[in-house]
Amino acid sequence: MFAGVFMLTKCAVFLTNKLNKNINFSDEEKDIYIYGFELLLSNLSTMFAMLIISIIFGNMLYIISFICIFFVPRLFCGGLHANSHLKCAIATNAIFISTIILSKLSVYIDLDFEIVVLSSLSLFPIIILCPAVNANHPISKKAYKRNKIISIVISIINISVIITLFLITKFTEIVSFSGISFIWVSILMLIESLKQRRKSNGNN
Repeated sequence: MFAGVFMLTKCAVFLTNKLNKNINFSDEEKDIYIYGFELLLSNLSTMFAMLIISIIFGNMLYIISFICIFFVPRLFCGGLHANSHLKCAIATNAIFISTIILSKLSVYIDLDFEIVVLSSLSLFPIIILCPAVNANHPISKKAYKRNKIISIVISIINISVIITLFLITKFTEIVSFSGISFIWVSILMLIESLKQRRKSNGNN
């Protein structure tokens, strides 16, 4: 684990130093660039791992659906976040694999309708709580209002697509996969909201 973190940081520093040869920036700006490259490399490695997992399971729609239903909404909805890039990558891929397994299981025992219902109900906590701002990712009031609107719009679009696919297609496994991915967004938001409320009550 420590080796992975070290390599990620080392690559980020290397890229920042390369960029600094063409753009001379301050030490404070350098730290920002290093963090940005760490985030970029972490996300790319996570995407690559999910691509390999999708290939292993024989369905490229997994990664496409996960990006649209889980990744993109999380940028605006917020929710629980790991405290390091490596932990984030591990947690994301764990959620990804578990979602694949659960979607296969739901189809096997014919629970795709129930998954769609649960994902539809998950829309309500998202609308009420979004964005659930993590302490490690603070945002301005303006960004908060913007993210709330975007979160609601994206979530409504996603659940509409899930319901439409359920009604008009036979791809029940992808429908279940998308529904479970949507439920994960809601769960992570609920957990973060409860954490923030507990901290707030503890300070009072």
